[in-house]
Amino acid sequence: VSVDLELLAGDVTIVAKPNLASSTVQVRRVGTHGWGRDDESMKSLSDIHYTVTLKREGGSDTIVVRANSDTDEPHFQQVNVEIAVPDLDAVRVRTRRGEIWVENNRGPVDVVTSRAKIRVMTPWKITSPISLVTSDGEVDLRLRGESTGLVDADTVGGNVNSRIKYGKWIAIERRNDADSFRAALNDGTNPIVLRTSNADIWLSVVAEPVSQNPFPPM
Repeated sequence: VSVDLELLAGDVTIVAKPNLASSTVQVRRVGTHGWGRDDESMKSLSDIHYTVTLKREGGSDTIVVRANSDTDEPHFQQVNVEIAVPDLDAVRVRTRRGEIWVENNRGPVDVVTSRAKIRVMTPWKITSPISLVTSDGEVDLRLRGESTGLVDADTVGGNVNSRIKYGKWIAIERRNDADSFRAALNDGTNPIVLRTSNADIWLSVVAEPVSQNPFPPM
């Protein structure tokens, strides 16, 4: 199952759980107008519209979620989405002001958010493109040593931190420094693009990438 999300704003959690018999999608509308405006927050939920559909092409399924709002103050609203599938292939997410969590994917990941953290971690060999872009939030990518890719990582106002335990790792630019890093993993050509600002980038290639630790041990 692949996942394709476009939200006005909000957090996203997408996890593969092999013991599941079917996929589940939970959508929660949120209004955050602040102190003294609780009633407005409740009323504004009816302005949020979302659809959840299943698209089938070429023998594969894609869960498609779209959410938008008719309100004049969309900056006070968000839609939080939690998706669990038996097996996760490709992931595409477009949102704002939302943290992204992707776990156990087998395919490519393309995520754009803002003012929030992105974490992607998988125990599967990855040979597909990965693009993780945010601002004012950390980017945390965790891969197995058999994965491949051309890593292109940049942050403004933060550091690029790497912990590479497995795989063939070659820096491809002399100008690599604290806030930029370009290297090849296992001679792969699939792009791995990591971007943020005012925060750090963490890249781990370790034996057990799926971990709750802030930076998984070697």
